[in-house]
Amino acid sequence: MATLEEQAIAAIDAAEAMAVANAQLIRNMRALLPSSVRPLATVAPDLFARQVGLVADLERGAVRQVAKKKRRKSKYNREFGIQLKKLKKKHPRTPVTQLMSRAHTATRKVLKMPRRRR
Repeated sequence: MATLEEQAIAAIDAAEAMAVANAQLIRNMRALLPSSVRPLATVAPDLFARQVGLVADLERGAVRQVAKKKRRKSKYNREFGIQLKKLKKKHPRTPVTQLMSRAHTATRKVLKMPRRRR
């Protein structure tokens, strides 16, 4: 399954291809246009195609910038997850909130963190 970033870039590529195809169609239909408009039909499609390419490049760059890098889990958070899984396996019927406080205590013990003062 494609990520959101890949889907957005694919949509941009499709829109660019469609716009360039329209410019090509105008170029091909130049002979059907009246002679007073023909000079515009030679320059406009090329300019339009270039502009579409520039806009598409900018949009792709914006999509890539928006895609964020995942944050690294802290040592405490990783150990807490391990302790919580152990406790869930050992005590499947106990409420998770109770297990979390036990996991917190176990994590502090494993990481040799000092006890909190009240």
